[in-house]
Amino acid sequence: MSHPFPPPEIQPFDRLQASDGLLINAERWSKAHNYHRQRQNTHYQSLNQPGIVCGLGVRDIPAPSKVEAKYRDGRWVQIQPGIAIDLTGNLIVVPAAFDFPFDLEVANTEPIMVYLTVSYVDPEELRSRNSREIVREAYRFDQRNSTPDSSDIEICRILLQPGQKDITQPGDVFFPGYNNIDLRYRRQAQ
Repeated sequence: MSHPFPPPEIQPFDRLQASDGLLINAERWSKAHNYHRQRQNTHYQSLNQPGIVCGLGVRDIPAPSKVEAKYRDGRWVQIQPGIAIDLTGNLIVVPAAFDFPFDLEVANTEPIMVYLTVSYVDPEELRSRNSREIVREAYRFDQRNSTPDSSDIEICRILLQPGQKDITQPGDVFFPGYNNIDLRYRRQAQ
């Protein structure tokens, strides 16, 4: 039987062996912490299905007043704080509400499905000009008009009509219409 989510990679964990007189340098410190991170991710990936743990609600909002006038339209949503687990066991923590504009244009006469996703971003893979003592784990919100990657967590989807239409809450959450926020396909972490 095939499993819809890949199991963790089968590899041994290498732990730093502490002893009296051991000098801690940046490399050894990183090895020690990477060991704990790998164990945590393997635990989450082994015992949980990826998805939203809590929060990450979505609601329509008016465009923020601080944005340029040309971007003040009815296609803004606010993503509420929350937590998710991705496919490889990374925790995605969104600590504060985030205002997000939908700026994909519907080029033809047919409506398109737009997906709003969140994904984990490893801070070590970001190009940082200055080295800081503390780095915060990061995430990225994306909108796309194709099915989300398996590593992305779907927050909502919206069936956009051609033309500039406002995004709204659905009148019936079980049957959202055009330009309505559709939360029916959000995967809950289990």
